[in-house]
Amino acid sequence: MAMRTLKSMLSLSLNKNGLAKQVTIAQVLAQVRQELAQFLGDGAGELAQPLHLKNGTLTVRCTHSAVAQEIKINEQKILQSLHRQFPGLSIKSVHPIC
Repeated sequence: MAMRTLKSMLSLSLNKNGLAKQVTIAQVLAQVRQELAQFLGDGAGELAQPLHLKNGTLTVRCTHSAVAQEIKINEQKILQSLHRQFPGLSIKSVHPIC
């Protein structure tokens, strides 16, 4: 029997149990937290929190309209970074809500 790597076994198990999509979305949300920290600063977690990714739209909850505006200003940078990290996903927009 051929030796399998842990990564391949985990990937197979996630796909078999239908969890691969949820894991990928969790990875996307974690990456978004890092992206937000780059332009909002260290307190980004208190100012903006990525909520979900659905139908190509990433929704981010904001504490203030100025934070939402900053996210919209940086939307293309966020999307470009996510497309580099997750080329298989179709993320079309970032929707901040207050």
